[in-house]
Amino acid sequence: MLPLLRRIASWYRALPPEKKNLLAYVRSTQELWQGTNYYYYQDGNDRIGKNASNDPTGGPSKGCAQLGYAASCATDGQCSGNLSLSQLDAPIHSYCDFANQLLLGVGIPRSRVMCHTGFKTNPNPQTSPAPLMNTPAVSVTSSGAPAWSMYVGSTPVAVNGGWELEAALDAVDDTPWGAPEWMPFALLGGKGSEQQWLSAFDDILSFRNNRLVVMQNWDSLWQSHPVSLSGIAALRRTVGTAPACLVDAATALQHTQINASAYTLQFTPGTGGESQRVLASAVATLLPSGALAAPTLLDVRLPAGAASAVLSINSSQPALQLVRWQVVSRGCEDTQQATGDVATLVL
Repeated sequence: MLPLLRRIASWYRALPPEKKNLLAYVRSTQELWQGTNYYYYQDGNDRIGKNASNDPTGGPSKGCAQLGYAASCATDGQCSGNLSLSQLDAPIHSYCDFANQLLLGVGIPRSRVMCHTGFKTNPNPQTSPAPLMNTPAVSVTSSGAPAWSMYVGSTPVAVNGGWELEAALDAVDDTPWGAPEWMPFALLGGKGSEQQWLSAFDDILSFRNNRLVVMQNWDSLWQSHPVSLSGIAALRRTVGTAPACLVDAATALQHTQINASAYTLQFTPGTGGESQRVLASAVATLLPSGALAAPTLLDVRLPAGAASAVLSINSSQPALQLVRWQVVSRGCEDTQQATGDVATLVL
């Protein structure tokens, strides 16, 4: 990944502030979804060398063994018996953070990083033949935004995702997330009206600050299940309409020294926000939302149009060398939050 990531980071750094939006997100992983993409039939080895036409075709829901023991065992989890969801989640969550850190390490900012997993789970393997699937929580990290595959039928995303998805979005405090694989299968093949397609687009684009939708496998789906003209018409209307509710993060962060112990922190305020919160800290730790976890040096709330705040360094504190600061915008009737990238102030 690294040679390509370095090229992306170099291109992004060279963009002027007004064109930074040209980079939406970089996914640090492809779909990590234990129990769906990876499965093993209980008698799989016994079928080696036999007629392949007799092989099972039901996928993970038909007599498959639970996988994940090696990963769980290596992360101090369970090595046999019945795995719990938390034991299955732990190594995948760890890998999400590792992959995100590769992107951050070459200079791609956190606001442009997403870890892609699945958003459905199977919490009752004893009553269902399908093995456990990892939960949406695995992609909730402080190093990037979460992103989930969302293949839905005719029910809303909130219903499909259930409480697990809601809990994951609660954990990131309504900051941006993405759906890097999405398709309402129930509407394919000319089955959906323009209004049904419009409703599907609105459902995924308006749900709790989603910022990315990829109509996955568009070409193959188009070839095998021709989408009606009403679906195309709805897509055109959707991409041609500005979002009704969207909060952007502050950009162009810079500072000016006032005196030996005070600095003016300047920024271009985010749009759509009804309030802004400027944070500063000597601690680099972040919350899952991307906000500074310990803003001990500055935590001030400003109105939407404000473009600066003053940071005063207390001379009685231990000598500081670096201060990290950022702006958090909140709006859309307090339903969405946009956390800006962290700027570094060298004292």
